[in-house]
Amino acid sequence: MKSIFSFLKTTFLGGLLFLLPFVLTMILLREALRYVAKVVGPVAEALPFHSVLGIKTPYFMATFILLLTGFVAGILAKTRLGSRISGSVENFVLHRIPGYTLFKGAIDGIQGFKDRSDISVVLVKTGEDKWQLAFVVEQNTDGILTVFTPSAPTPTSGSISFLRAEQVKKTDLTVAAAVKCIMQIGVGSGDLLRGQLPGSSGKSEGGKNA
Repeated sequence: MKSIFSFLKTTFLGGLLFLLPFVLTMILLREALRYVAKVVGPVAEALPFHSVLGIKTPYFMATFILLLTGFVAGILAKTRLGSRISGSVENFVLHRIPGYTLFKGAIDGIQGFKDRSDISVVLVKTGEDKWQLAFVVEQNTDGILTVFTPSAPTPTSGSISFLRAEQVKKTDLTVAAAVKCIMQIGVGSGDLLRGQLPGSSGKSEGGKNA
């Protein structure tokens, strides 16, 4: 029962993290479109036509302005000044939006996992004939390993254990492949873990694919 509750909780949180940026983007775009359409309304009324391709002139003009603004902003973002402005906006505005820090932290954490070459993928035995994907994130001077066991489908959520080397089974899986498997709630794990689990046979090919 506890494992079912844990699965439902992590799946629900993973779904929220997945949907959050899309929802925020749609809300911001909708409000921006309405505001710009209202501003350009008097100009649109002076034009001899009231719609373009079936779209009312104020909203057509607003869409064009937003697209142009986004293009210019994209060019500006590549400059040093743009990076400073972006950092300031993030610190003083975006971090005040509920859920933004959580989402960004999750994304940064996942990317951080993939970019770390000192993290290795292991299997930890959690019961009789039951194994779980985990990451060795640090090897202490006394030989004890710091092991992070993630929860699916959110690889940055999980638990930390301190184990001896003989308590984990090393694999040749890449961190990116393991993270992908966790985010897909185990889909594709058959090929990924072929030859990795004790008692199994066959050569693993999944550890080479991100």
